[in-house]
Amino acid sequence: MNITSDNIVTVSAAIVGALGAIGGVIVANRLTYARSNRERLWDLRRQAYGVILSELAAVEHICDSVDEYVNERSYEEYFNTKSRDRLEAEKAKRMDVVRTRYSNDYLILSEEFIKAYDKFTADASSDPYNDTPPEEHEKFSKGLRENRPRLMALARNEITAKKDLRWPLTWSRWLFSS
Repeated sequence: MNITSDNIVTVSAAIVGALGAIGGVIVANRLTYARSNRERLWDLRRQAYGVILSELAAVEHICDSVDEYVNERSYEEYFNTKSRDRLEAEKAKRMDVVRTRYSNDYLILSEEFIKAYDKFTADASSDPYNDTPPEEHEKFSKGLRENRPRLMALARNEITAKKDLRWPLTWSRWLFSS
């Protein structure tokens, strides 16, 4: 077998080309895999945030309706109406959806969102043994109105945070992480 310098160069070029192609495939695969997982996680979070925040907005509208009725008349008069039963049932149903979605999606929600939601539940809770119905309503409404905007801001902030324009600087983290 006659080995010439032309054969060595040709074989070397073929090996380097093959290694370059394999390296390119590995890099592309890692970048696509990492992006795909992040996008799937964000889609799950987006759905959870959407349900939680839309239901909380509906509950806030219910609280607005109660406040409007109470301001026009009195809480005692509202307490004895059929509207109260209907609105309280609707509020309970919607809060059940919020609590269920929160528990089901707890593992994918951001730490900041979880802390803000926990603050909301603490601020909105009342003592059923010592608080009167008007006090319970006032605590719940106040907690909801103070914390829902924060929850909304956190969810929106995560949307904009996903648009990371520095990806060329951080590609090695995704490429070489396990």
